[in-house]
Amino acid sequence: MPGDHAPLRDALGNHHSPEAPSLEAYGISPDEYHDSLGTSGELPEPIGRFQEAMNAYLAWVPAPVNGVAVHKLMSNSGWIVTAEEIRAALAAYEASRGKDPAFLSQLVEEASWWPQWVAYLTAAADHGGFRVY
Repeated sequence: MPGDHAPLRDALGNHHSPEAPSLEAYGISPDEYHDSLGTSGELPEPIGRFQEAMNAYLAWVPAPVNGVAVHKLMSNSGWIVTAEEIRAALAAYEASRGKDPAFLSQLVEEASWWPQWVAYLTAAADHGGFRVY
């Protein structure tokens, strides 16, 4: 990300996520995969392995875990926000409340939904995380 995005990239961390798994690498055609969606019962072994690899990719988090990885909130691609990410984000939120409560209240003043969001995150952390769609 050259140019104007460099400060943002540096602030967020210059992380390179692993490459997304491809159907072809598992010997699966797009038609085979799409035909398997929504079926009940056990999936064919290559499709099951592909889905496991895709879930691992969607759950990937850059180290160290300081909160929810920003890339997961920038699309509705089924990213998996892990309990570890949520707990780190909630800890950072709690720490910031103590350091500068006036600043934080300004940020969320217009957000009447903020308490419900924090409650949701707390519950989601207790249940293994959530997916972003």
